[in-house]
Amino acid sequence: MNVWRFLGASTVALWLIPEVRGFTEGSMFSHMLLQFPLLIISGACISGYVPQCFHQAWAKVDLMGLTSAVFASCVGTYWMIPAALDAALINPWADLVKYASWWCSGLVLFSAWERLSSAVRLFFFGNAAWMLASVGMLYLDAESRLCVNYRFDEQYATGVGLIINAVVMGMLAIVVRKSVDPG
Repeated sequence: MNVWRFLGASTVALWLIPEVRGFTEGSMFSHMLLQFPLLIISGACISGYVPQCFHQAWAKVDLMGLTSAVFASCVGTYWMIPAALDAALINPWADLVKYASWWCSGLVLFSAWERLSSAVRLFFFGNAAWMLASVGMLYLDAESRLCVNYRFDEQYATGVGLIINAVVMGMLAIVVRKSVDPG
């Protein structure tokens, strides 16, 4: 059995365990900075289960990987909204949409990675870093809780984590760009 297929099956199965979901959704910090990236990775891992005809059909509408990058950016933007995060915790349908949208983001990004030029990768990584930093500063500067399901101190810690993540992501995008395009 292919390693990616095994990882894909096990990562999807992992999210069906209530204790795992409870752990990652138990704090705002782990919900946004642990669960979301793991769901993207999980989506990339399940690409081995998706029929090749999907990847071929998707490539036809995914000009240079732009459709995938825009889709993933929209998913990331939506789930940074505090009300969306709250909805995922109290509404099973919103939670299902959260899982499906992050998995699909990982799936299409994995499928499109080779089609993305280094300049486009840099643009979208930079944009994601900017968004994370902006949301992190919003969480830090807010004088009241933005998510009703999480405490104010969790919001503050998440803001710090988002800003640190944004700095790391921005630096990584520049380093990867330099190593791919040393010009």
